[in-house]
Amino acid sequence: MMKKKVLLIAFLVALCLAPLAAEKLGTLEGLFKPQMIKVYDNQLFVVEGQTILVYSLKDLKLQVKIGKRGEGPGEFKYSPSRTLIITVYPQHILAESRNKLVYFDKKGKFIREEKKVTGLLQTLPLGENFLVHKIIYNTDGKNYFAVFIYDKNFQPLKELYRQAFFTFENKVFVMPDGLNYAIMGDKLLVEKSPDGFIVDVYDSRGNKIRRISRDYEKVSVPQARKDEAYKDYTNIPFLIRMRRERGDSWVDNLLKSQSMVYPDYYPAIQDIAVDGEKIYVRTYRVKDNQEEYVMMDITGKVEKTIFLPKARKVDFLVQMQGDKKFYNIHKGKFYYLKSVEEDDDEEWQIHVQTIK
Repeated sequence: MMKKKVLLIAFLVALCLAPLAAEKLGTLEGLFKPQMIKVYDNQLFVVEGQTILVYSLKDLKLQVKIGKRGEGPGEFKYSPSRTLIITVYPQHILAESRNKLVYFDKKGKFIREEKKVTGLLQTLPLGENFLVHKIIYNTDGKNYFAVFIYDKNFQPLKELYRQAFFTFENKVFVMPDGLNYAIMGDKLLVEKSPDGFIVDVYDSRGNKIRRISRDYEKVSVPQARKDEAYKDYTNIPFLIRMRRERGDSWVDNLLKSQSMVYPDYYPAIQDIAVDGEKIYVRTYRVKDNQEEYVMMDITGKVEKTIFLPKARKVDFLVQMQGDKKFYNIHKGKFYYLKSVEEDDDEEWQIHVQTIK
């Protein structure tokens, strides 16, 4: 009798420790080359080119297509290296292209648009001010990605942080550490992984409230990942266009003239996400083909460490343009987009896993 109880307890413990299985919600019809996803309440938003596809989460039926290629109101000019980036709010969607900000309601009705200052990658409302992610050119002979606070008149108030560009002279940092941030209410979180496991918390005027930091174990970069990163780099839009316009030999000579730089270790932080009052920090630790997420509150108190399914990585250049991901954590659920080969065709599936 005692032996049976021990076996039962051991089984229950193993069951609790076993990772939860993700559920396939279904296949997204009419999708060919998505660039990011967002989930809000009962809707799934997918960016593809100059269009936002809105699906019902209940049955994955396409509800509406928002935006299109063009230069008129509610339209977006084509850019080979820049894709739309969206932020979903309770009553509207903010869609951002290279040259403008466009507001739509949830049914796709055009509300208004604003011209965007050249060189800005992403702008987000933050209290009465704005978060601005931009490129700073030719500073000390280098280029940088930087996060600023701008006021309501769109004048810079304060620079919060900068990270080096992925190229310098003839060097190419093939595995760049993207600049990541997230907004929680009227607070801004900026991760500073080049310096370690660090997330700084700011108010809407750019005043630092606190620093969240913790020890971490370095994760080495395998050669296979370096090879994959080089392949990604050789397929960036600029090099594809140069092969078409100037030929393979021109591109091959350019690549030979460049010095490829690879890290020995991954950064401490891969990216960050916010869901309500929870902060999720994704690291590069992997277990059972799942990635580690450290769940914390705004004070930095760690509530738990969980492993979730690997989410597809966005393209080489897309990852540096702002908050673009193939996953979204919403109301305690982890949604992610998955590519599956079916009879020589690629289909896109949406999966979900409850976080417990």
